Amino acid sequence: MRNLSIIFFILLISSSGYGENLVDSLLVPDSLFAPPAWDGFSDVGSGPELVKDKCPQPQHPPEALKNGIKGFVLVGIHVDSSGHVAEWKILQEEPKGYGFAKAVEDVLPTWQFEPALQGNKPTSTWITIPFKFRLPKKD
Repeated sequence: MRNLSIIFFILLISSSGYGENLVDSLLVPDSLFAPPAWDGFSDVGSGPELVKDKCPQPQHPPEALKNGIKGFVLVGIHVDSSGHVAEWKILQEEPKGYGFAKAVEDVLPTWQFEPALQGNKPTSTWITIPFKFRLPKKD
């Protein structure tokens, strides 16, 4: 059975020219969102954890920021047994056409995790991470 008790929030910071955090993301177990039809799922004892300073945040697309548009991207990420991002799937992007998914895809290859463990052995697994692109607060 997948370990549903491990739900933890990670506020990941994106620096912007406005000096404010504009992208929030949340690391959640794959069992909460991932479609069961995906291949490669494994039951794990503990999920992967982001390595601090090894997860640069996506930048708010300039055109969307200029036009005051917020965005949301939900991405499924396959973390291999060495903790690298092996592949990903964009599950949702709102609104489309402003580059929010591309902004996320640009940073994912550089992300590093402590791999999931099954017993004491590192294993690969899928996780789901939502990204919320916010607008800077107006003074």
